[in-house]
Amino acid sequence: MDVWYSIDVVSGREYTVRVNGAGNMDAVVALYNGCGAANNIAGLCADCFGDGGTEEIVFTATSTTTLLIRVYDWDLDIPLGGDFRIRVIQTPIPPSNDLCSGASAVGVGASVNGTNIAATNDPLFFPCGAFGGSGSMVFHTTSVTQTGNGENNVGFSTDFDNTDFDTQLGVYTGTCAAPVCVDADDDSGDGFTSFLPITTTATTNYIVAVRGFSGDRGCYTYSPVQLPSIRNIAAGAAGVGCDVPSNTYSQDVVITYTGAFAGSSLVVEPRHPQTFALTGSPQTVTLTVPANGATVDLTASLTGGTVPAELFDEDDDIALANFAAISSVTVPAVFVARTPCEECEPTCEDIIVNLTGGQCEAIVNYENFNNVVLTATASAIY
Repeated sequence: MDVWYSIDVVSGREYTVRVNGAGNMDAVVALYNGCGAANNIAGLCADCFGDGGTEEIVFTATSTTTLLIRVYDWDLDIPLGGDFRIRVIQTPIPPSNDLCSGASAVGVGASVNGTNIAATNDPLFFPCGAFGGSGSMVFHTTSVTQTGNGENNVGFSTDFDNTDFDTQLGVYTGTCAAPVCVDADDDSGDGFTSFLPITTTATTNYIVAVRGFSGDRGCYTYSPVQLPSIRNIAAGAAGVGCDVPSNTYSQDVVITYTGAFAGSSLVVEPRHPQTFALTGSPQTVTLTVPANGATVDLTASLTGGTVPAELFDEDDDIALANFAAISSVTVPAVFVARTPCEECEPTCEDIIVNLTGGQCEAIVNYENFNNVVLTATASAIY
């Protein structure tokens, strides 16, 4: 006594036909190209166990077609036949980024939805910090550019609503054949999601591996989020004139930055912090600097502002202080201050009408005894 089922298969896909016989049935399962014993597919017949056993055929379809499944009872005991359960499973296809060689590229500020369902394991990617174990692993690459004397801060994140399982992130440099561990994260995002800030001082290509903790699987969103970053600090023009009483002068500095939060301020420190509203990068700010001829180091920071919702939740581990700490850069020897201020003392018989700024290099107007007004630099007339 036998029963028959049909199954539509796709060429190249793997299938499992599983029959669970009840206690009153020694099930046999076989696969056919058509009706009749002559159409039995060689090797695709299973009868390994007796009554109550589970028989299973695993095969890869060689063409897109319809196949027949025959199930019958090996025993000829009366009554013939028995109870069974049949199940046909199509093996999921691993994601296209299942291996490092197929990693998908995601730029800073972009995002991608993915899954690690049916993902396997790339044995070359060893445990890296909180990124441990093996299996259920998928890959992305992200290139973080940095060409100035500052830094670029990027948060590698799965902390998004679409992420529905316990993720781990492993960040590597190097190549797929020889990865180098940089850092990793397990649960720094909201719930069991991952968030890992990385500081880059030179353009770097990162390999980002995503896996599930303890083999967990599901869907996720991955994004390398741009964080506040001081990218470059450069000297601008020195101001004309010098304040003699305070022995200071004005000096322009050009600050390049990215990722500033809404409402942030730019703080620049030659000696004491000087705060500026953000007007757009690159931004030129004018500092008051001692005129002492010294080499000047500068520290620039992006402070305050409103942290975006995707980076901060009230019940989250991510705090504003974390971002303030990674958005400050000190660059040595940005410029050399001008020499101390000097009073100009006329040595000629001209009557000085106006001497601006108290600096000998300043433009001055003077009037000679013939009431002719001339203009020159103090150094040219003294």
